[in-house]
Amino acid sequence: MQAPEEIYLPHVDANSEHVKIIRISSPDIILVTPGDVILEFETSKAAIELPAQKSGFVKILVKENDEIEPGQVVALWSAHQDLFYSSRAVNIKQLFLVPNS
Repeated sequence: MQAPEEIYLPHVDANSEHVKIIRISSPDIILVTPGDVILEFETSKAAIELPAQKSGFVKILVKENDEIEPGQVVALWSAHQDLFYSSRAVNIKQLFLVPNS
């Protein structure tokens, strides 16, 4: 399986050095289809929705009220939900390993 793909915040306004995240669809991993709104952000001129481009699973990396720069990674996309859990699962297993006595 491939690593999750990065989703970047687009440059939509040449005058906006920073934008504010005003709404995220979920802090959890979500199943999306093309056109589903992942998050909404505000420039100096307008509120803009960021839609999913393809079907799969999305994990949003920003929070509401975050101020970020256009071009920054805001979410990860994968066709397989398991990719979001694989590295964390290894860490959890390591926490519970008991040395042989």
